[in-house]
Amino acid sequence: MNPVTDEVVILLETPFRRWKSNNKNDLIKVGMPMPALSVLTPDKKLSKVFCRSFNLNFYKQHSWLCGSHYLQKLFCWPCLLLGKIQSVWNTIGYCDLKKLSRSIQIHQSSKEHIHNHLGLKHLEKNSFTIVDIVNEHGNLFKKNYNENVRLNRLFMVHLIDLVIFLGKQELAFRGHDESSDSLNKGNFKVLFDMHIVRCSQEIQNHYKSIKNTFSDISQKTQCSIVIRYVTDKSELVERFLGFHNVSEDRTNQGLFNLVYSVLHEFDVENKLVGQCYD
Repeated sequence: MNPVTDEVVILLETPFRRWKSNNKNDLIKVGMPMPALSVLTPDKKLSKVFCRSFNLNFYKQHSWLCGSHYLQKLFCWPCLLLGKIQSVWNTIGYCDLKKLSRSIQIHQSSKEHIHNHLGLKHLEKNSFTIVDIVNEHGNLFKKNYNENVRLNRLFMVHLIDLVIFLGKQELAFRGHDESSDSLNKGNFKVLFDMHIVRCSQEIQNHYKSIKNTFSDISQKTQCSIVIRYVTDKSELVERFLGFHNVSEDRTNQGLFNLVYSVLHEFDVENKLVGQCYD
């Protein structure tokens, strides 16, 4: 195993207290490494020589025990992360399997280990709460945003179909009176009202949530005026003359008065070739 991927080796080189908060949280979430160690310890019993091998059950029996695959040694995870007093369990590691059980009992009864063990439990419970909340909020925002984009696109498909239909039939979009109690709100609104009730329920619900946002953020209906003209050098030029609030009067006469007042100061009556209304 490469030492740069061994958590224990990394911690020995760069103490946990010097890590950045997000990296600390990631390490705690991943948890302690518990590799199968191939270390062997010679022993003798009844004049017979044999070798003790590491048993993975030690990890289950002692929740704080971790190992380094690269170093082939055992360490104390809480003391490795939070320990201020150096011992074999958070510096060089332990590998004498013959005395392992006794050494474990001595270490886990020490005041330093108990303090670090409790500290790690508290850290696991609380340390990355804020980070998780921020991440969860970000994921939720992305999910809602993507869903809103999807519904907007579906909704726009219906609007585009209506625009294409009216355009091909060369029918006017607006009506003279588009108020809620009008008997003839114009081709586009009447056609839209007939069409929207045949859409899926999710499109209808989405329409209800955005029907008040057809005007700008200030909730004002605006009219934009653009003029196109040809220069003395036969160059085609367009100029945007601005947005104008027409919330109070959106009738044909009201829009005419607005356009006339804007263009009058430019003295274009004798130069006007055509007019286009959207």
